[in-house]
Amino acid sequence: AKSLDRWLRPPPAPQTQLSIRVAHPEYDHGIRPNAVGTESYGSQRAEYFSNSLGLRDEKIRNVPVRSNVPRFLFMGDSMTEAGPVSWNQTFVGRLQDLWHGRAEVLNGAVADFGPVLILPKLKDLLGEKGLQVDQVVIVLNPSVLRTSFTYAPSEGGKIEHHRYGPYHGQVSFFARTDKLESWLEVNVEKKFVLLGALVRNVRLSYRRIHPLTRSMDRFKFWVEQGFSADPEEQRLILEGTRRTLESLDRIHEFLASKKVALGVVFLPWPKTLASLNPSLLPARLDAWSKERGVSYLNLLPLFLREGSPEEVAARYYLKNDNHLTEAGHERVATWLADPRNGLFAERTQISTK
Repeated sequence: AKSLDRWLRPPPAPQTQLSIRVAHPEYDHGIRPNAVGTESYGSQRAEYFSNSLGLRDEKIRNVPVRSNVPRFLFMGDSMTEAGPVSWNQTFVGRLQDLWHGRAEVLNGAVADFGPVLILPKLKDLLGEKGLQVDQVVIVLNPSVLRTSFTYAPSEGGKIEHHRYGPYHGQVSFFARTDKLESWLEVNVEKKFVLLGALVRNVRLSYRRIHPLTRSMDRFKFWVEQGFSADPEEQRLILEGTRRTLESLDRIHEFLASKKVALGVVFLPWPKTLASLNPSLLPARLDAWSKERGVSYLNLLPLFLREGSPEEVAARYYLKNDNHLTEAGHERVATWLADPRNGLFAERTQISTK
């Protein structure tokens, strides 16, 4: 009956608005310069502005190439961009308010960005556009294990999006499976109660039984944990970590050529806090940073000092999610700004006056 009603009285076409997010030829996707829009995620919703460089900002504004005060450029993914959180409540926005008049903070983070995408964006900002900064701070979290597989340079040097990550070699199988499952969900499961329930159970059982779909479904699980007892998944964790550090090496070399300091931050997820098996990535980042003289701050032990993993997750993370609450952003900003944590290079220390 609903299908017949929609056919007889089709709903009006949705109003389209100019998206603040655009495709980019060098780093897959980015932000439209000088744009305003609204970002929403679950129950969170915030107004979103971008500046002349296509970076999230407090308002639409022109960003000069040079700055009279120390300038810091933060790079990362959606945890750092924090689109659905008001600018002044994000940890980048809080740092800007905290250092008002003494430093300038730019937020170059974009959702679904890892080091492999950060490098070409830095080359565009610091190379092509000539932006001058004193230090780049890259905020990483467990998602880099995923983005190290889902984005990869092609033979021509362009970044390609591999939707199925480490299982990209079976892309034809997964594409057919997704197409069939999508058709069943829309045309059977949402229209027929008993038949839809039966089809859904068969579909989910198939995903659990088939080795390829089972592996694909576990991809998210071992990324969140940063650990797996399965030998093949452990091999992929090691490979993802290697790719991440390799991309960081290229970033470090590029910034050194521009005489720009580098800082790296590891921002954990709730399941990282609660895992009984330590994630490999934070320790490897620590060793990598020490070998290259890069400032490194692991926020995992700082979060664990705040209480049990369950208490910390409830206080600082959205429910059933890996993104920070406003309280979480405030706490991260406090830790980043504390000079005792040694995140910022000596020549870029902020005056306390």
